[in-house]
Amino acid sequence: MNTTEDDGKTDALIRDLEGLGEAKCGGCGGDLGPHAFVASVALGFKDRPRCAGCLADALGRERRAFLEHLGHYIRSRVCFRAGWEWSDRHLGHGKEPEPGARWLREQSGAGASRPEPEPAAGGGARAWDAGDMGCGDLVLELRRRVKALAPGEVLEVRALDHGAPEDLPAWCGLTGNRLLRAEPPRYWIERKKDE
Repeated sequence: MNTTEDDGKTDALIRDLEGLGEAKCGGCGGDLGPHAFVASVALGFKDRPRCAGCLADALGRERRAFLEHLGHYIRSRVCFRAGWEWSDRHLGHGKEPEPGARWLREQSGAGASRPEPEPAAGGGARAWDAGDMGCGDLVLELRRRVKALAPGEVLEVRALDHGAPEDLPAWCGLTGNRLLRAEPPRYWIERKKDE
């Protein structure tokens, strides 16, 4: 693992969090806290961050199971875990057994939010060379490209980032899209079928 690269990603995420201010959810328009921002970045929604409920809705996932999977994923990545630790300190959550634990408990018990209407899908590429793009940028672009596919269509991704072998399967598990095959640096991802 490249510590210098992880440090740079962590520093960039913390700078984004420090400048977050009174941000609103890109789905329901409610208040967006720092934990939700980190989750949004991890899932490829940095360009339009969302609250926990809107993230689950946008991904077609049941909220409680989604949040449990999300917590494990965020804590396994150096930069995202650091973002949640910063968020805990910033909100005065005190010592918790794991970063984001209080936020996850609060979000699991919250009512469902309004889902955002999905934009019409356009024709997307069926192969994508992501090069060494990594972390939040990789999943942001991946989300855009998979969303442009028809349900059941497959995108072949070439990703050289050292975190891709962990990030891409985890992203598929979080979003409900199916990882058909992984032969790093190549991954075949099937867009989930509409329900």
